[in-house]
Amino acid sequence: MDPVTDSDTAAVDDVSPSITVDKSVYAGQNGAPHCPGTGNMSVRHGDVLTYCFVITNDGESARDPVTFNDPTLGLTEGDLNVASGSFGDPLAPGASITAYHETTVDGDVTNTASVTGTPVDGNGDPLP
Repeated sequence: MDPVTDSDTAAVDDVSPSITVDKSVYAGQNGAPHCPGTGNMSVRHGDVLTYCFVITNDGESARDPVTFNDPTLGLTEGDLNVASGSFGDPLAPGASITAYHETTVDGDVTNTASVTGTPVDGNGDPLP
């Protein structure tokens, strides 16, 4: 009788979650056509400006929900105007949300924005 053989493999894909936010600012208020802006500006009290936020899923799995917080400006994702993308939909790998906030200068400010994206599987359920 001839020998019989068989083989099988199993693969594991280590999905690396990652999300970034790039914050910038530019002078003026016109619906964010200049997003992203610059990192630093010198302006006068009362000048108008626009803060830009580009949130990118640079990981390997969708993020949902994506939340935003800028405590110094008192902003969350619900306070932002969205130029492209959506906070209401899962953020696919490689996809971005561009959002902005128009305001006036009320003094010196240096602040940090942060984002959080919960990883989801193909069914929309958070991964353990």
